[in-house]
Amino acid sequence: MNINLNRLSRFVAVYRHKSFSRAASELGMTHSALTKSVQLLEQELGAELFNRTTRSVVPTDAGNRLAQRAEELLALADQIGDEVLTGSRHLRLIAGPAVIEASLAPALAAFYKSHPNIRVTAETLPLDIAAARLRQREADLLLFHSTTVSAIPEKRLFQISRIIDEAYVAVMRQDHPALHRDFSIDEM
Repeated sequence: MNINLNRLSRFVAVYRHKSFSRAASELGMTHSALTKSVQLLEQELGAELFNRTTRSVVPTDAGNRLAQRAEELLALADQIGDEVLTGSRHLRLIAGPAVIEASLAPALAAFYKSHPNIRVTAETLPLDIAAARLRQREADLLLFHSTTVSAIPEKRLFQISRIIDEAYVAVMRQDHPALHRDFSIDEM
């Protein structure tokens, strides 16, 4: 079975917006052209993807199953296209602010030396958005502090590995009262 990636991309837009009109506007195409494209995809797959009424567009079970895999397929197609054009691979990572500050710069410098043909992009995002990007294959790797990762949504979908045991330290003035008596964080 061949799946047309343009039609699949258009399906994803309709699925995301739950509206042919809004999806057509986003894609810069007419409502009728978008409708025809989704109908052709339905014919290719042999399954109805949406229940349509005059007021709503509701995905069918087949539409929901396709949507779960469609974004992965489209992201993979983009990644392959980039690799073919540039001749290099791309590692997309998202890290928490503590990781970027403490560990990422020296690790990336070492990585570049040993893997010069792999382009790396790094960004900082909230964990829920980062996890969604990883799930949709818009990121390859998340680097977050272990306490942050304990709150990751849908943990069962991911492989989580501890890679760094990083000790945190307190830095204070030499005359700070905490150095001269027992104290708790609440007193600061």
